Amino acid sequence: MLFKWAELIVLSVGVGVAGDYHLYTWWALSLYTVSSCATAINAKQTWLTDASAATSISIALVVPLCSIAGCSLFEWAFASAGATIYIFGNIVLHYWPALWSLNVLNDARPASYGGARFFLLYTILNDAAETYGCPTSHHLMVVGGVLITLTVDAILDALKTQS
Repeated sequence: MLFKWAELIVLSVGVGVAGDYHLYTWWALSLYTVSSCATAINAKQTWLTDASAATSISIALVVPLCSIAGCSLFEWAFASAGATIYIFGNIVLHYWPALWSLNVLNDARPASYGGARFFLLYTILNDAAETYGCPTSHHLMVVGGVLITLTVDAILDALKTQS
């Protein structure tokens, strides 16, 4: 539990100080932080836990796709930070929340599809294709992101009902 509280302090400071909210990762980290706080204080979990898990896992799946697709933000980050910091930062920002979220899924409720709703809200307020420098249209990013997140939401729901 001490580790979780230390993580929450680091997350809260990071989200509050360094958060760049035109990037979806920071939206997801904020959701993950709030969900983790609720879990740490044993609050009755709501759709936040499932939405955070689906969001974090979707990001973990999409980041390599964006890198392969040549989204310029990822190329710029790699060139600016260097390989070691880029890889470490990717693990901390994009993969750690996904791994931890799997640990706290609430199996008592049906899927809320909160992850897909959260992504849709982000895309209403931001042009993801432009923000990430991806060679595609905003509409394709919205449809693709919602479909990926809906799929993750559905898989997580199926895993919860099997246990």
